[in-house]
Amino acid sequence: MYNQQELEKDLCANCGRPYQLYGISVMDNIADADMTFDDKGMYNYYFE
Repeated sequence: MYNQQELEKDLCANCGRPYQLYGISVMDNIADADMTFDDKGMYNYYFE
């Protein structure tokens, strides 16, 4: 069964990083392993 809270805690599911969700879109680092965040929480696709 799918459990969002467990996925957020699972470093393997998060590519070895803490879970982050980008508030302007519905992207998170579980859905996209190439997503990166700067120190203000902005993700790399925002600037592209």
